[in-house]
Amino acid sequence: MKRVSLLLALHNHQPVGNFDWVIEEAARRSYRPVLETWAEFPEVPVALHNSGVLWDWLGRHQPAYLDQVAALVDRGQLELLTGGYYEPILASIPDPDKVGQVRKLSAFLSQRFGVEPETLWLAERVWEPGLPAPLAQAGVRAVLVDDEHFHAAGVPHRELAGHFRTEEGGAPVAVFPILKELRYLIPFAPPEKTLAFLREWADESGERLAVLGDDGEKFGVWPGTYKTVFDEGWLRRFLELLGENRDWCQLTTPGRWLAEHPARGLVYLPTAAYTELTEWALPTPAQAKLEAARRWAKDEPHAGQFLRGGFWRNFLSKYPESNRMHKRAVDLSRRIRELPAEQQAAPLDALWQAQCNCAYWHGVFGGLYLPHLRDAVHRRLQQAESELDRARGLSLSARELDLFNEEGRAWVLRNAAVSLGVAPERGGMLFEWADLRTGHDLGNTLTRRREAYHARLLETVPEDGARAGAVSIHDRVASKEPGLQALLAEDSHVRASFLDHALPPDAAFEDFQAGRPAERGGFATGPYAAELDWDRGRVSLELRRRARAGPAGDVELEVHKHYRLLEGQSGFEVEYHVVHAGGPALAARFGVEWNITFLTAQAEDRWADFGAHGGRVGLGESLSLSGVDSLVLGDEWLDLAVETEVEPAARVWMHPVETVSLSEAGFERNYQGTCLLFHWPLELAAGQSFAVRFAPRHRRARRAAAAGAERA
Repeated sequence: MKRVSLLLALHNHQPVGNFDWVIEEAARRSYRPVLETWAEFPEVPVALHNSGVLWDWLGRHQPAYLDQVAALVDRGQLELLTGGYYEPILASIPDPDKVGQVRKLSAFLSQRFGVEPETLWLAERVWEPGLPAPLAQAGVRAVLVDDEHFHAAGVPHRELAGHFRTEEGGAPVAVFPILKELRYLIPFAPPEKTLAFLREWADESGERLAVLGDDGEKFGVWPGTYKTVFDEGWLRRFLELLGENRDWCQLTTPGRWLAEHPARGLVYLPTAAYTELTEWALPTPAQAKLEAARRWAKDEPHAGQFLRGGFWRNFLSKYPESNRMHKRAVDLSRRIRELPAEQQAAPLDALWQAQCNCAYWHGVFGGLYLPHLRDAVHRRLQQAESELDRARGLSLSARELDLFNEEGRAWVLRNAAVSLGVAPERGGMLFEWADLRTGHDLGNTLTRRREAYHARLLETVPEDGARAGAVSIHDRVASKEPGLQALLAEDSHVRASFLDHALPPDAAFEDFQAGRPAERGGFATGPYAAELDWDRGRVSLELRRRARAGPAGDVELEVHKHYRLLEGQSGFEVEYHVVHAGGPALAARFGVEWNITFLTAQAEDRWADFGAHGGRVGLGESLSLSGVDSLVLGDEWLDLAVETEVEPAARVWMHPVETVSLSEAGFERNYQGTCLLFHWPLELAAGQSFAVRFAPRHRRARRAAAAGAERA
């Protein structure tokens, strides 16, 4: 009789900062019923990985789940897997953080469940050849990866029937290949088809292994799957079949298999991840080329396995917003470890939470496009930085930060109330504008850009939103609301604040709103020279740029921009000095652009108050106002308001910045922030100048709201 062994591993995770109701829904529709159903079949073992984020949430909100896990562990049915505690992409974080995060989760599992996990769930199956050494140092013996990793190394698919050994620097680790066939069969095809595949995978030796490792959320959370898995009984039928066929289909776990079987050989895996992620990581034009190449490869079976996309780190070059978070985290890791060991725990844990991978990339999951997930990362970065400042006794600081050529080198200016990140080489923009009382970064905005899947949105979308039944999220075509095509826009520059514009006198609001400003001189994107000044409780950054800005490029315009941060103050000041440095008379408009976010534009407690010049409006409004000399932007939920003086009074254009992204449920609109352009007519002859001043102050929004109501 032909026999085979089957290893089943489920991975559950929720991002740092996700909404409680989302996690509760996942627990109700998947985590609890999967475990409850599996408990009825003690003869079917399974390996389980929950991220530390999820263990923490379940321990606070549903401790009975942990008790049920403990019962299944005690009876030998459940093997627990370790991983990075806060689900980082391990390859992207410094080695000490890799080791620390894995040891933290292993220690939790040991203390709570009395086990010593040795097999690791690799977040997003992102593998790089340098991983074995730090994993071995963290006590890991084995890792689950995809069959695609082995294909890239030239291993024939039929040979992926057990674990292999690899090493780096003499540090060994076992690697298990997850079979793509099983990932696509379970739970989207009838259980009998999975059994049919396993029969084909079996042989007379009985020494072959088939591995499934996949998201537990596909059992009830992914669209359409709850009906299939539970209402229609897919999971119960699957487990029944496995129990009935144990004479030829042996069930195992990673630890059992390693104890009973030798490795099939030595392998060196290249940088890899699952197929879809390698596609998403590519620049948008390259994705289309890869899709075309893969269509060609369907008729060239020996070529297909060697077609590679990008790899996870490409997201850092594709999305500057991701790169900035990543480089801040890398910089913090180095500086935290310069502290005495007894002072490292608090800032390190905040940093490790900020390394949670979900907000750093984007594919079929919302990821980077979800403001609340980015906000969670920014908050933890600010928390870690504040813990570091306290340990060092700093109340005012300025330091240079290397963003690795994305925006060049940057300056981070901090006092006890605010943190400002300035990128001189990218228009002198303010890419970080954090309130340290709340931890909220007003600069957490996202640039509108074209994504490869936008081409699908421009095709006809079914009125019912998607095909019926449970289908893989990679195959869904759905839209949460009609008319999203009208929101597709591509910005000409990165979304940040204190971006400078020299515009023609007749510049149109509609063009600016669509991301097509008629720029002169490239002030919004060009490099500014920077000079830091530090003097008795004050830190200032002076930026200068000269460029030709006339309609024919014949006027020399010089812009001086001065950021000033004072010790003990709740805000900062920005002053401009615009000088006509040579050429004929200039007629233009000078503008200063802000892009800020309070995470939603729909709630009544998030607003912009223009006082007598326009009253209070929602952050999702589009408007044009004149004579604005002050403004209050408020979020009563955060209890944060930013009040600014504007000198001289300006015309203001305001509009929401909205993107169209793809999520598990289909195409959706995401509010990324509110754009405000303060602008003034600029009529200068050679030698003349024009000055602008902003004085943003942070205060409590509820008090500001009450004061506004009294004025009204």
